Amino acid sequence: MNLSIEGLPIKSFRTADEIIALQTAVTKKLRGNISSGDQSLAAQTHKPFCGISAENNAKLIELKLEYDDVSKAEFKTRVADPLKRLAEKYHIPAIFAGEIDQSPHTVLDVARFSETTPLEERDIITQQLKRKVRVDEKMETGSRNLLAEKLSGLKLSFDTLFVGAPNTAICTSVVDNNFKDITKARKIFNHALNLTAKDKVGPHYATGYYNIAHISCMKMIGEAKPEDLLAFRDEAMATIGHELVIKPLNMNVSDVYFGTSTDWNKKDRPELFTENFPTILKQAGL
Repeated sequence: MNLSIEGLPIKSFRTADEIIALQTAVTKKLRGNISSGDQSLAAQTHKPFCGISAENNAKLIELKLEYDDVSKAEFKTRVADPLKRLAEKYHIPAIFAGEIDQSPHTVLDVARFSETTPLEERDIITQQLKRKVRVDEKMETGSRNLLAEKLSGLKLSFDTLFVGAPNTAICTSVVDNNFKDITKARKIFNHALNLTAKDKVGPHYATGYYNIAHISCMKMIGEAKPEDLLAFRDEAMATIGHELVIKPLNMNVSDVYFGTSTDWNKKDRPELFTENFPTILKQAGL
């Protein structure tokens, strides 16, 4: 993938050592997630999901992948619906991606505006970043999302189920050519931050996102018995997780979003904002 920013090329992975280092980082992150998930389930240390804060999300700038309808339908059949059946079986109150919760997507990276950056300045910086990340390229006929054009059609293979509290997700575990492409997109994101808003944007969440690609599948919205949570995890891993290992879920990228988290949620699931969330849960009988 020949991506560039301000004429600066983002280098491809040229050596086996670079690929091995990335694979090692991905494996380490996945193991850490699985371990922390087990601990949160056993210790009951999690706080149930209770909606999205529009104020806090307005401070976040996200680079995320969106998936096509065929992929989302496969996700629902193979992951979301089976998780929902198991959650009901073990009396775990939860919401699921594509059903009340956000549409299936993958966040590549996130940055947070500094608390001292005024709202109007955030808007200016966001527009500058969009142009540098190539999602708002000005053309004679309008604007184009060149990064989306480069990444559309990319196929990511999700082969690992992570069960935790309050979140459950599926992840990629293998560094293939497609994974290397999204790693280069992340590099563009960070170059843009350094060039445009280094003193206005706080540390990005590299430790949380950089070494993995994941899709959130399920969020717990209430309490459950520890023994039920562990039984849920065991059966989910033995069924859904096992099937993903044998036959990974391929998700095809259809678009790339770059902007504030609040703007994306307004488009995708405005009902998840904190002020709307109780009403939505009541309507859904949860």
